[in-house]
Amino acid sequence: MLHVVVVGGGPAGLVAATALAKGGVATTLIERAPGRARPCAGLATSRLVEALELPETLIGQRVEEAGVQAPSGRSAFVSLNQGEHYAFAIRREPLMALLRQRAEEAGVTMVTGTFLRFTHGEGDYPQLEYRDAQGELAAINAEVVVAADGAASRVAWAVGQARLPLAVAYQERFSAPADTPSVAAQAVFGRKVSADHYGYWLPQGDQVLAGVATEIKYGKRVWDGLAELKKRLGGSLEGAKALGREAFIYPIAVRPALTHDRVLFVGDAGGLTISATQDGLYHAVVSGRMAAETILAHQHLPVPEKLAEYGAAWAAAYAKLFAQHKKIESLFFHSDRRREALIDMAWDREAGRYAAESFLAKKPFAPPFQAAVRIKAKLTTQLIRYNMMNPKRLEGDTMVRQLPVASENYLELALKSRTGPLAPIAPAKAPDEPAPETTPDGPSLRQGVPGPTEP
Repeated sequence: MLHVVVVGGGPAGLVAATALAKGGVATTLIERAPGRARPCAGLATSRLVEALELPETLIGQRVEEAGVQAPSGRSAFVSLNQGEHYAFAIRREPLMALLRQRAEEAGVTMVTGTFLRFTHGEGDYPQLEYRDAQGELAAINAEVVVAADGAASRVAWAVGQARLPLAVAYQERFSAPADTPSVAAQAVFGRKVSADHYGYWLPQGDQVLAGVATEIKYGKRVWDGLAELKKRLGGSLEGAKALGREAFIYPIAVRPALTHDRVLFVGDAGGLTISATQDGLYHAVVSGRMAAETILAHQHLPVPEKLAEYGAAWAAAYAKLFAQHKKIESLFFHSDRRREALIDMAWDREAGRYAAESFLAKKPFAPPFQAAVRIKAKLTTQLIRYNMMNPKRLEGDTMVRQLPVASENYLELALKSRTGPLAPIAPAKAPDEPAPETTPDGPSLRQGVPGPTEP
């Protein structure tokens, strides 16, 4: 019988392991810290509910609107209720408990340990060495390996894959201020908040998150960015109790290949996070399932050529969506003037609706032809306008036009005026050792690849 080892017990690893075990494949999951939920922002959509068949109890507070705030303070809001699709906040802890329970019930063998390296296994297959919960060295043979061990994947390092470029998010968790229920999430732009990404505000029922996302190279500035974000929130946190700080890393680029020999990379280990929105949970789940389906389809002959179909299937389904978001990120995120243009595009009724549909349905932004032409023309005009405008003049104009906070629905306010009120609203260290020597095609698992020296 085929034996598959899944390294990593996050959503991608647990979903893959569960699907494999249900398909009759002997499956072992190695997880370093079972029961520990990795922090995340936690904004999900109804597509995740469909993919995981989530019970109603795990669907947290509905998030009705998404707002974007320009560096100058202007805000625009877009509805996140689009027909059958909707957005909501989800807590990671109960979700992970459910996925782990499903894996155990499916017959997955759970092993607590830290993956170390690949060595020679029996016959043509690799052997994984790991350190178990007692600190002892152990080994296990595998015919196929699913790498689900996060953005700083040690499995990827062990087979000579390049490290992914990473971003980091630092966030503070607060108890929700009394009598101020919020249904709007916000992204706050500006170089004072984040040099290349944004700050964010997300309601989670009885809690709220305030965080800043930025590339690792700007990580030292994050505390200043977080202070600026809270300053912009004004009195929105008045009366809220600070519950603690969290940090997590996420990839900002997809691996050139999602398979290497008999290793399949899923979730963050494959770089499958849309960095423009930090949207990684849904894609982790989908990639884990797609990898499992590919393995099950070729379980009697799991050769690298057949397993590579997983990467092709993922690209056919999601490569265009990821490319569009990467283009949006490169176009708007690295200049305050262009961030102002982004807010103007969010004010556009059609552009906002199609962008929300793309996020909720996890499909490419694809307005009808005439709308696409009009949106592109407006985008070009706005980019030219803001590239030529004096930023100080823009700030002055904005202060004159700013609306007072009103009880009216934010979306309706946004449609009536060009300005809207502001809504109330530690990474694992990668190994320092040099990567193993590789052949032109990378190291082969059949030959065995030594991993990094143990700490």
